[in-house]
Amino acid sequence: MDSQQTPHVIRTVLVQLQCFLFGYTVSFTGATLKVMVEATGACGKSSMCPVGSLIASLAALCAAVSSVIIGPISDTYGRRTVLVFNTGIWIIGYILIAISTNPWILLIGRGLTGVAMGIASVLVPVYVAETSPPELRGRLGSLTNVFISAGILAVFAEGLIKLNWRITAAMAIIPALCSYFAFVFTRRLPETPRFLILVRGDLEAGRMAAKCLAGPDNIDHERALIDDVIGKQPSNNGKKKEQALTKGERKAIFAGIGVVTCFVMSGNNTLQAYLDYILLNSGVSDVAKGAACFAGTQFILAIFMYFFVIYNIGRRPLLIGSCIAASAALRA
Repeated sequence: MDSQQTPHVIRTVLVQLQCFLFGYTVSFTGATLKVMVEATGACGKSSMCPVGSLIASLAALCAAVSSVIIGPISDTYGRRTVLVFNTGIWIIGYILIAISTNPWILLIGRGLTGVAMGIASVLVPVYVAETSPPELRGRLGSLTNVFISAGILAVFAEGLIKLNWRITAAMAIIPALCSYFAFVFTRRLPETPRFLILVRGDLEAGRMAAKCLAGPDNIDHERALIDDVIGKQPSNNGKKKEQALTKGERKAIFAGIGVVTCFVMSGNNTLQAYLDYILLNSGVSDVAKGAACFAGTQFILAIFMYFFVIYNIGRRPLLIGSCIAASAALRA
């Protein structure tokens, strides 16, 4: 990694803290659901009930809603503004979870963290893409899955050392605060040039943002960020030209929808959310150790894919191979 790439890598790591929290939230109940249900009396004397299931699944439900509506909101207020606001949602949500004494406060906290999940799942990749020069965009964007896997591993590692579930919830506030301070008190995370130029129509502000993003004396990356946007400016009357999608663009959209649909239908999120119950009912003697091994394997695979597979094999063969492997695993 040369000195010209360093600012982009640091910025991506700071932004991806919210994807770390995404993974943390997805798997939070996988390590804590049983003790949370008991501590808050959500199911009375039963080990599981509809309220307990709602505690586990509410985050995913709220994420599905917020991810749909956040696009137009970010087009109005800006990617950076919404991501800063999202850090507050993370913090409030996990504070409520940490102090909850009844299932209703716990549900509100889980709902808020689910909303934050949906926002992060959409805007973190958008922000990274819009603030990275074209030659680094794919590699930096691929870090999303690494940070999600790291968040999953963190939760189950805390479960392995028998950390109290309230402390586990409170620990999530740390990366949220780090993300907030990075956005508000450093100059590394400005608004994206694409938003400033295409939506606000402010070319000069876009140039200043590109200069800030590229780092000192990095004229090539600064010019690349601006040139990537200039060709998509609105027409002279201030209105964006409506352009029909090309055949290739339509295929890419359908492929993206298909991949996400297959991922959701594979039940991965459900597995993460109920992992302690799944392992317990499968006869695993040490649930915490089994969950940590599962998360550790997932994290190692994410690192391996990032460094050795994606850019050597290619996206398409990897997706085809993943579909075949996932189908075989589900069949088994």
